[in-house]
Amino acid sequence: MRKGEVGKSESSEGLKVGRACPVSGLENSKIEKLEDWKIFGLACLIGLDGELLEGFNDIITYLNMKNLCTIFFILLLFSCKKNTKEVEFFDLTGIWSGHEIILIQDSTMINPFWGNYGFFKYSIKKDTLIVEDPELESIGKIEFLDENHFYLIAFNQDNDTLRFEKVPKTNPLKFEYLIFEGGSVEGRLPFFKMHIDKNGLVKYEGDLYSNFKGEHEFQLGTMILNQINQLFEFVAIQNYPKDDLLLISDTEEMNLFIKYPGSEEIKIENGAFSDNYFVIQRVFNRFESLLNMKKANDFTLDSASSTVK
Repeated sequence: MRKGEVGKSESSEGLKVGRACPVSGLENSKIEKLEDWKIFGLACLIGLDGELLEGFNDIITYLNMKNLCTIFFILLLFSCKKNTKEVEFFDLTGIWSGHEIILIQDSTMINPFWGNYGFFKYSIKKDTLIVEDPELESIGKIEFLDENHFYLIAFNQDNDTLRFEKVPKTNPLKFEYLIFEGGSVEGRLPFFKMHIDKNGLVKYEGDLYSNFKGEHEFQLGTMILNQINQLFEFVAIQNYPKDDLLLISDTEEMNLFIKYPGSEEIKIENGAFSDNYFVIQRVFNRFESLLNMKKANDFTLDSASSTVK
């Protein structure tokens, strides 16, 4: 048979598709009628694989299709089934920049919906992110774009879409120790003094409005310790403006002292920690929230064990 004479054979066996056929699994399929050729041609164009074309001739016989539009629609449904993807979830652990700068660990995170201080437990159920905040409803739809980007559609905030991008991990300069003092006479924030050394040992002294009055110690794991060092690098704490100070120093207190190897020191007294530095407030002003959750739920702050005295 010459090229261009396809379909003229009167053999009861019909034509057989050769191995050059672009659709796998049809090498032994019989194509006898013009309608069958139409289906075969559309299948080749759409690119269905052999697995979806099992029983192809049975479908032809059973339905006896004559309407080309109907054929195309059914094949399109097969194609959609083939290309359907399951929702992918990625590791959220790290620092994310976007609507707010947030820190995320294995079981806790800075609230991405509101500017709350401290850490909160969170969970992801299907496509919904739930942050366990006793004061505010913190729920949103989460959409993972890839391992470094995700969207949040914030419920109860006019359904605003918040985009976050993961801050690449670096090898930041590591502090020898830091001291943070904070508090608010309005009772909004506890008064406390906290010392963290380079190994993650925290000496916490709670005062007015604190849930942990007196002296306490607990151990930070490597995850949160590395996040703190990277956070200082990301916000460029060395460039903190000297004129960014609290306006009402007698109602609030925020002092930060960081000692780095060698002679480098950073000293911020009565700092407002505004703009890009606001995340420092969110992390440290209610740092005891980590200790609270440890005591209440008995889970580790990350991969390292934690102790409370």
